[in-house]
Amino acid sequence: MAAPHANTRTLRIETKGEDCIIQKDQYQDLDDVSCLIINSNNSGGLCYIEAGSFAGMKNLHSLEIKGRDIIVCEGAFEGCKNLETVTITSKEHFVFIDDKALANCDRLRFVSLSGDAVQISPNTFLNKPQNAIVKSKCWGFVCGEKCKVPIEFMGQVSPILVRFNDKGIAFANDMVVKNDIVTEVLDKVFQVRQVIEKSVADKKKEDKSILKDIANKFFTDKTESSSNVSVLGDK
Repeated sequence: MAAPHANTRTLRIETKGEDCIIQKDQYQDLDDVSCLIINSNNSGGLCYIEAGSFAGMKNLHSLEIKGRDIIVCEGAFEGCKNLETVTITSKEHFVFIDDKALANCDRLRFVSLSGDAVQISPNTFLNKPQNAIVKSKCWGFVCGEKCKVPIEFMGQVSPILVRFNDKGIAFANDMVVKNDIVTEVLDKVFQVRQVIEKSVADKKKEDKSILKDIANKFFTDKTESSSNVSVLGDK
């Protein structure tokens, strides 16, 4: 296992009272960063990391992301050859990790994904080392049918596992989705993601409150939802 460079540092990106939206090339000269911490938990806000924002960081060894809702876009950390541990924690709602976000990370050995709903893409962990462990604590886990990455679920109760096939048909725990609660999970994940991405694309980042309004619109109170899902119980 390679040791961190002697002159490496920790980079903390923390927001207070607003959402954390990181654009590509916003942070440069990162070759000496071994530990990256992105935290929007203090404001309970959105954490949105644009495509390729931290790709190819040479000495990054550990990554920690915290927020209310977390979206890590395509290739955000692709090619971080020395990245070993990743911890991504949603304070209340969902985590979405896009295609190749953690691809070609040759030394990756441990990933933890926690939230009410967690979604990964088929190639999120493209070329993942065989001995790397991916764990998740959630009550709804969404992935493509072609996603072959083994997931270890933490907690006393296993979550609803939702997979999509090439025809867009969803299966929950290997059964065609008919449960309204499962459908609600999917609707929330996709609708929030689409609206948030449109807001970012339309350069409405100046109005940070719009992002909180979007999340609140699609996510009901956790206690109300869990009371309807007796098969899952509490986390």
